[in-house]
Amino acid sequence: MQFYCGIDLGARKSHLCLIDEDDKKLLDKKMDNDLDEIESKLYPYKPSLEIVVESTFNWEWLVYGLQGKDYEVKLAIPWDLRPSPSQRKRPIDGMPSP
Repeated sequence: MQFYCGIDLGARKSHLCLIDEDDKKLLDKKMDNDLDEIESKLYPYKPSLEIVVESTFNWEWLVYGLQGKDYEVKLAIPWDLRPSPSQRKRPIDGMPSP
Protein backbone atom coordinates (compact mmCIF):
# COMPACT_ATOMS: atom_id res chain seq x y z
CA MET A 1 0.00 0.00 0.00
CA GLN A 2 1.17 3.53 -0.80
CA PHE A 3 1.25 6.28 1.83
CA TYR A 4 1.44 10.08 1.49
CA CYS A 5 2.46 12.67 4.06
CA GLY A 6 2.10 16.43 3.85
CA ILE A 7 4.04 18.54 6.32
CA ASP A 8 3.04 22.14 7.03
CA LEU A 9 6.30 23.48 8.40
CA GLY A 10 6.18 26.29 10.93
CA ALA A 11 8.85 28.14 12.87
CA ARG A 12 8.51 25.99 16.03
CA LYS A 13 5.96 23.32 15.20
CA SER A 14 4.90 21.34 12.16
CA HIS A 15 1.58 19.78 11.24
CA LEU A 16 1.81 16.29 9.77
CA CYS A 17 -1.02 14.67 7.87
CA LEU A 18 -0.56 11.12 6.61
CA ILE A 19 -3.02 9.25 4.41
CA ASP A 20 -3.07 5.94 2.60
CA GLU A 21 -3.85 5.38 -1.08
CA ASP A 22 -7.57 5.18 -0.23
CA ASP A 23 -7.46 8.67 1.38
CA LYS A 24 -7.85 7.20 4.86
CA LYS A 25 -6.30 9.59 7.37
CA LEU A 26 -3.73 7.77 9.51
CA LEU A 27 -2.08 10.72 11.24
CA ASP A 28 -3.12 14.32 11.79
CA LYS A 29 -0.80 15.80 14.37
CA LYS A 30 0.89 19.07 15.27
CA MET A 31 4.32 18.44 16.75
CA ASP A 32 7.58 20.12 17.71
CA ASN A 33 10.16 20.70 14.98
CA ASP A 34 12.34 17.80 16.06
CA LEU A 35 13.71 15.57 13.30
CA ASP A 36 13.84 12.43 15.44
CA GLU A 37 10.29 12.94 16.72
CA ILE A 38 8.91 13.53 13.23
CA GLU A 39 10.84 10.61 11.80
CA SER A 40 9.50 8.30 14.51
CA LYS A 41 5.94 8.98 13.28
CA LEU A 42 6.90 8.36 9.64
CA TYR A 43 9.12 5.31 10.09
CA PRO A 44 6.36 2.64 10.11
CA TYR A 45 5.33 3.78 6.60
CA LYS A 46 8.83 4.37 5.20
CA PRO A 47 9.00 1.60 2.55
CA SER A 48 6.12 3.10 0.55
CA LEU A 49 5.90 6.71 1.77
CA GLU A 50 6.02 9.90 -0.27
CA ILE A 51 6.48 13.15 1.66
CA VAL A 52 5.76 16.71 0.60
CA VAL A 53 7.08 19.59 2.71
CA GLU A 54 5.90 23.18 2.43
CA SER A 55 8.74 25.28 1.07
CA THR A 56 9.19 27.99 3.68
CA PHE A 57 12.16 29.91 4.99
CA ASN A 58 13.30 26.99 7.18
CA TRP A 59 12.73 23.84 5.10
CA GLU A 60 16.35 22.71 4.76
CA TRP A 61 16.80 21.01 8.15
CA LEU A 62 13.71 18.85 7.65
CA VAL A 63 14.10 17.99 3.97
CA TYR A 64 17.83 17.25 4.15
CA GLY A 65 17.38 15.45 7.46
CA LEU A 66 14.70 13.12 6.09
CA GLN A 67 16.57 12.62 2.81
CA GLY A 68 19.62 11.70 4.87
CA LYS A 69 17.50 8.94 6.39
CA ASP A 70 16.51 7.75 2.89
CA TYR A 71 12.98 9.19 2.71
CA GLU A 72 11.54 10.41 -0.57
CA VAL A 73 10.83 14.10 0.04
CA LYS A 74 9.55 16.79 -2.30
CA LEU A 75 9.15 20.53 -1.76
CA ALA A 76 5.87 22.27 -2.49
CA ILE A 77 5.53 25.98 -3.12
CA PRO A 78 2.26 26.91 -1.35
CA TRP A 79 1.17 29.71 -3.67
CA ASP A 80 1.70 27.43 -6.69
CA LEU A 81 -0.57 24.63 -5.45
CA ARG A 82 -4.14 24.33 -6.62
CA PRO A 83 -6.75 21.93 -5.31
CA SER A 84 -8.10 19.38 -7.73
CA PRO A 85 -11.62 20.09 -9.02
CA SER A 86 -13.04 17.35 -6.79
CA GLN A 87 -11.57 19.05 -3.71
CA ARG A 88 -13.01 22.49 -4.41
CA LYS A 89 -16.02 23.42 -2.36
CA ARG A 90 -16.34 26.94 -3.73
CA PRO A 91 -14.54 29.14 -6.29
CA ILE A 92 -11.25 30.68 -5.19
CA ASP A 93 -10.52 34.26 -6.29
CA GLY A 94 -8.09 34.38 -9.17
CA MET A 95 -8.33 30.67 -9.98
CA PRO A 96 -10.00 29.28 -13.08
CA SER A 97 -13.22 27.36 -12.60
CA PRO A 98 -13.02 23.56 -12.87
